Amino acid sequence: MPTVVADWTDAEVVERWARAHPRTRSDGTAIPWSDEDIAAHTHAAPWILTARLGRRSLSWYMTSIKERLTRRANRADGCNGHFLEGRCKSIALLDQAAVIACIV
Repeated sequence: MPTVVADWTDAEVVERWARAHPRTRSDGTAIPWSDEDIAAHTHAAPWILTARLGRRSLSWYMTSIKERLTRRANRADGCNGHFLEGRCKSIALLDQAAVIACIV
C-alpha cells in the first residue's frame, strides 16, 4: 500500500482525502468538498505531504474512523469527550457474589 500511495498525483491524494473525510454540518450530515476546495488543497504542498502519509498508515486510518464514530456517538448521546469516557466504568469485584452480580 505505501508504494501505491507514493504513485498518486497530488490531485488524486486530495480527491481521496475528500471522499474519506467529508465535512459535516452540525447535525452530522456530510457536505461534499467543492471543486474549488479540492483545487486549493492540491497546491498546498505541506498539506499534501501530510495527507499522503496518512493515506498509507493503518493507524492514521483507524484514528480517522474512530474520530467520526466518536463524533456521531457524542452527538447522539448529547455528550463530548473520548468515545468511552463516561460510558464505561471500572470497578473492583472483591468476591464471587460481586462477580455474579456484575455478570447479571
